Amino acid sequence: MRHNFFTVSLPNNIPILKRSIPQVNRFYGNPDFSIICPNSAVELFSKEFQVFSNVKIIPENTLISFDNFSVRANEYFSAKTGKTYTGTRLGWYYQQVLKISFLIEQNAHSLPIVMWDADTIMLSKIDFFSKNRSVLYGSLLEFHQPYFQSLTPILGLLPARFNAFTIQFFSCTKAEHSFLIGKLNQYVPRSPYTSHAQWIADIIIKTVVDTHEGFDVSLFSEQELVGLSNILCSGQSQSSLAYLRWGFEGILSNTQIFWVSLLGFKHITYENVDSILHQKQGWMKLLAFTLKEFYRQKLKIRTAHSLTKSLY
Repeated sequence: MRHNFFTVSLPNNIPILKRSIPQVNRFYGNPDFSIICPNSAVELFSKEFQVFSNVKIIPENTLISFDNFSVRANEYFSAKTGKTYTGTRLGWYYQQVLKISFLIEQNAHSLPIVMWDADTIMLSKIDFFSKNRSVLYGSLLEFHQPYFQSLTPILGLLPARFNAFTIQFFSCTKAEHSFLIGKLNQYVPRSPYTSHAQWIADIIIKTVVDTHEGFDVSLFSEQELVGLSNILCSGQSQSSLAYLRWGFEGILSNTQIFWVSLLGFKHITYENVDSILHQKQGWMKLLAFTLKEFYRQKLKIRTAHSLTKSLY
């Protein structure tokens, strides 16, 4: 099945994307790969990725500007709480608006599609789709309940048991795309005078502020939104996906990446890319980290999390 990819990136992730895109091209035959980036960095991204004929650079302002999003967030926050928001987390929510709104704007010819995080490198081919549905993967690394509290007003009753979908990507087919749009429209009907990105911004702002009364910590996840919508759409069960994240002190060499892939990890994520980009990963610490995660993710029996005790 032919499918497309996209990502949202700041300039600091260019070195990671330059290693990630060749892997995607290798495994999926040079699929269309869109990079959404700040307007101020379009020229830089265009130059850095001009060698990839399948890469398209998209200015984020063609979806929604950060200023527009910030105004909408502050207006709703003030109307709801009577206060002025003075925090610094809006940029984190903004990139989620970009991802979801780009997904929503796709037409049938662009689906199925995969959102791939810009700080993540694929190590081996992942089966994203089967029989016109997304293959549903779950994480054994985290389960952040505030995400699901924010998603319940949008999606309704969530499955009683599931693993988190925070796995550095999400996927979507035509049927899943229609299902998600239907759920979003039930929560906040879209006005024909509102762009898709403005609509998605209003949805995220509303559910976060209504549920948590602020933006100051991580309270919404685009990966959980799409993943849970997909599981509600199809009723399929999840498979576990092993990957490495939050444990690197430097960039891995090709030999180290080969070692990690031999253990069955599907991808690696450089969350703290700014602090490790010019550092080399030591072998001893890498071995300790990977073997620990191999046991934790690949060998130890994990049960799915349940929301029934503490979500409500």
